[in-house]
Amino acid sequence: MLGSIVTLVVLGVTVSMAGLTLQNSLGRYWAYFIGPVCIIAGLFVLGVIKLPANIAIPKMEQKGFLGPFTFGLCMGGMVGVGSSCCMPALPIVLTYAAIQGRPLHGALIMGTFAIGQSIPLFAIGLFSDLLSRFAGRWSFYVRRVAGVLLIGSGIFFIWRG
Repeated sequence: MLGSIVTLVVLGVTVSMAGLTLQNSLGRYWAYFIGPVCIIAGLFVLGVIKLPANIAIPKMEQKGFLGPFTFGLCMGGMVGVGSSCCMPALPIVLTYAAIQGRPLHGALIMGTFAIGQSIPLFAIGLFSDLLSRFAGRWSFYVRRVAGVLLIGSGIFFIWRG
């Protein structure tokens, strides 16, 4: 959990710094850049655009704190990208962090998102057998709503630009 939180906080700072740089470089044309990014992310969430999913996870036999922490660092971004429950929200949160263009704010946003993501995942791990009957039903609807919101946001940014 801690490794995932660190990875997502670093990702938030990086995206915020990139957003600040792009805002300063592109000025008012920033919206014309972020709009298509939102639309592409929305199409990805809806399943219109597909990426290959052949990811091999190495076997780790490290004991103590370092092993799980390192695994969390490696998998922190993959949980957000590869998880059907986290993927719809991650592009929205990252886009918001990028639009703000403040690295500390991006770190706080992503840190809050990472903690909020980790607690339910921990609980789901504890009660996975009980929850497995209900998860598949809601995932489809959450992805559809998030994809439409991302595409709508992209159109809004281009229109407002």
